[in-house]
Amino acid sequence: EYTVIKSRFDALNARQERVLSTMGGVVWREKLEEAVSAADSASSGLASDFMSGDIALEQFVNQHLELRMQHHGLDLKRQAAEALLANMPGGLGSGGGAGGSRVGA
Repeated sequence: EYTVIKSRFDALNARQERVLSTMGGVVWREKLEEAVSAADSASSGLASDFMSGDIALEQFVNQHLELRMQHHGLDLKRQAAEALLANMPGGLGSGGGAGGSRVGA
């Protein structure tokens, strides 16, 4: 019976490691940071286009507002993810596993 349970545990643990390597804390955080940076760059580019006279005021205001809302929404998600990952057991704040054993907890 132990061998069956141990085998199942090992299979599930290997699956968890595969998932975390593509969607784990560090990867997820990096993807959010990239999205925040891209939204910020897009709004900066739009501001440059406006300042050089390439787009009209109304178009600038509408697009800039949308881009800034996107940027701040993504940044809030990034901050929430960092807070969540930093407070989870098992070392998630440093990109570790999704759980971790809490012996004696």
